[in-house]
Amino acid sequence: MLKRFAFCFVLLVTLLSGAAVAAEVVSGIRVDGVARIDVAKIEEVLQTKVGTVYSRVQERPLVRKIKIVGNDELKRSKVRSALVIRTPSILHPKTLQESVAAIKQLYVDEGFYAIEVTSRVEMTKGNEAVVYFDIVEGTKVTIDDIEFEGNTVFSARKLRGFMQTKEWWIFSWLSSTGTYNEGMLENDINLIKDEYFNQGYIRVRVKQPLVTLSDDREEIDVLIEIDE
Repeated sequence: MLKRFAFCFVLLVTLLSGAAVAAEVVSGIRVDGVARIDVAKIEEVLQTKVGTVYSRVQERPLVRKIKIVGNDELKRSKVRSALVIRTPSILHPKTLQESVAAIKQLYVDEGFYAIEVTSRVEMTKGNEAVVYFDIVEGTKVTIDDIEFEGNTVFSARKLRGFMQTKEWWIFSWLSSTGTYNEGMLENDINLIKDEYFNQGYIRVRVKQPLVTLSDDREEIDVLIEIDE
């Protein structure tokens, strides 16, 4: 009997993708809590006699719509492409958390270190859900200082000249420079290496930048260590 119950239970879980199932011993068979799955099919899979199992099936909501709110600096399509959750799909807390983290990382890569992202779910008819991602972008982080350690071949001023990343100054808005972009800074490391290679320093090591965020989360300092 235990083997037969275990087999039926596996079949039931396979049928109810995205549904949570709980079972306990009582005096009758009744299936409730389903909206999108035919109860008759569930009962057919159970094939259990009265006096053994009471099955309660709780369907997870179906994500029908995703709405992004508060994105002024980044296009909605760019934010949406970072999401883990999709439509239509079964709503899982894990995919919600992963999507929030993905949006935050997207903004950090663009220099928005003060980014705040929350999610909320609005239930509609038929056990369907609308998922909202609320974004508070904050201000874009500016670069206060770029410093180097270990450089003797090139001066700090010369090294800064090789880089696309620039320190912020009063007229930075004219050239759209002075803000932090992780991808650009990664490319700057390669640009510095190339300049050393051109001078014959083929064993040079330019370490990953050390980025320090100010207490008010509005400025950063960048330190680049070089082993010539």
